[in-house]
This record gives sequence, structure tokens and C-alpha cells, in this order.
Amino acid sequence: MKRSHIITGLLVALAIIAACSKEEEANEPEAFAFITYPGARYLGQITEATRQAHKAIKPNEEPPPAYYLAGVLATDENSLVSFVPKFGLKPDITTAVGTYKAADIAPRPNRPRVTVQRPYFDVTTSQVVNRSIILMSR
Repeated sequence: MKRSHIITGLLVALAIIAACSKEEEANEPEAFAFITYPGARYLGQITEATRQAHKAIKPNEEPPPAYYLAGVLATDENSLVSFVPKFGLKPDITTAVGTYKAADIAPRPNRPRVTVQRPYFDVTTSQVVNRSIILMSR
């Protein structure tokens, strides 16, 4: 076989592979992207604590659709006292003072469940944080 035939065969094979991979990429779901604002940071500990809390409270239940809520931090955080120590956390609930407003948005295909709350009680540091927390989970 001539060298030019081998090179042509390899080029055709590479073109077929490239075309197939583009077709597979088109069938993959679109990745969820969001804007990270200056000063924002990922709070992995709080995200994981929230994920574990949801599993502990309602292990077999699907998340509800979007809804708005408001409450008193001390009342809501007091309900955590019984099971938060199971996660290795020892928050001082007495520092949870004030009210909050929140929105909880149900997930969609390829998009996470989103919860926005301001202010929030950080169970990892036992502090009320007067910023919005945005939790995203699947």
C-alpha cells in the first residue's frame, strides 16, 4: 500500500471520529452556569450541612416546588439542636437572633434546587451573617 493511501485513510478515520464526538456532545445536557459576584465565596461546609439536614429530616421525600418563607432564626435553628451534633457540629444556637426571608426554588432537569436566604445563621461558626446565602443542590 502506498504511503499516501495510509495517510488518507488515517485522515478519513480522524474526521469520522471528530464528527461522532461532536454529535455526542450535542446530545449531552447543557451545563448549568451562574455568575459569581465579587466578594461571593463558596461555603462548602454550610452546603454539606444543609444537604445532610434535608436527608435527615425527609430522607424519602422529593423537594417541594418553589415557595417563599420567613421566620425567626432562633426558632428555626432551635429545631436543629437534636441532630446537628451527628454531623460533628456544635453550634451556639443562642447567637441566632433576628428574622429572615427566603425563597426556595425547585430543581428542573439540568438545573439545581436553589434556596436564597437573608440573613442566615452559619451553624459552622455560630454567627448570624447579614448577607444572602444561595444554596444550590441536586
